[in-house]
Amino acid sequence: MNESTFQRKQLQFLTSVWPQRVVRLDQLQYAGSNVFRMGDLELPATAEFVDSFDRLIGLNARQKQAVREASGEEGLTNFRNYLDVADNISEAKRVVLVASPKTRQLVSVRALANRYIPPQLFFEFAEIVADETGFDIYEMRYSTQADPRITISFSNPHSHPLNLGRGEDFLTDGIFIEWRPEVVRLGHYYVRLVCTNGQTVRDTHRDYSLYQLGTDDIRKIIELLKGKEFFAAGVEEFASLMRTAERTRISLSEMGKVHNALLSAGVAPQLANDLLHYPDAVKAYQQRNLYCKGDERQLVGPTTIWDAYNELTAFATHTDLWAPHDIRRADVANAAWRLLSKEPDIQTYCNIFE
Repeated sequence: MNESTFQRKQLQFLTSVWPQRVVRLDQLQYAGSNVFRMGDLELPATAEFVDSFDRLIGLNARQKQAVREASGEEGLTNFRNYLDVADNISEAKRVVLVASPKTRQLVSVRALANRYIPPQLFFEFAEIVADETGFDIYEMRYSTQADPRITISFSNPHSHPLNLGRGEDFLTDGIFIEWRPEVVRLGHYYVRLVCTNGQTVRDTHRDYSLYQLGTDDIRKIIELLKGKEFFAAGVEEFASLMRTAERTRISLSEMGKVHNALLSAGVAPQLANDLLHYPDAVKAYQQRNLYCKGDERQLVGPTTIWDAYNELTAFATHTDLWAPHDIRRADVANAAWRLLSKEPDIQTYCNIFE
């Protein structure tokens, strides 16, 4: 991606991203009927926004139902505002509000761990990474609406193919940086050859999270990227995870989490089932009267974690449902990485007595 293309994509994002505002959480007071007050302003909100607000103040669905049954909607409104104020007495939470310019409703709220990171600062950070490391920016994906985010990928000019010992798996590596209003993440990506006909998939691996982008933070990241250890450690970790995943069966709980991630990305339920067969697996256990939702971590699925991971990464890389730079590809890839990198539910043992 040349400089003019990168600048054009920056402008496209900055001119289309939905309005954002940083406020203290206790500045918002619930007025009822999905409307909030902030000073003299009345701000209509979506039901999803209200649910996110409730999670931030520690109000769960069971509590809401109990208060609603005991005191009605007015009682729930008062209780919600009480929790909002009480939760911010010791230290006021700062949040980012996102509003839809079309409906003029609040659509999302995100808590800040440190401070708001403007997208303009993130773009400057990306240019510093390219200038200081010699990496080339080759791809930028973004979403501008209720969940604004950006992923910028860099190709590594010093990358070379790596054989992981399976015959079919070769890696070339690079880095990516991700932006959300509250965090910037840094990670590896790998382009892996998975078929003799030349088909490849892209694997992603998050390494670091930054909750501010000060001069010292940027300097430390640049020093990290210039060292050989960063890439060597990443490849070694991926190879170790791959070997574990190859011999480990997936649990229904793990299948369910990835299935839900696909649905959240907008994948149709039938296609999500065709990819991982989670509903099919649940039905199979139900037919044998062996299914209990609470036992899903102990119920073995029909495939290995590695096979499921490959299905997800292949879909994220090659599906024609989305444009090549659609951010939902990154969402599915991130779900695949969470599956690969977590401690498996189903432990593999060596048993000579079976």
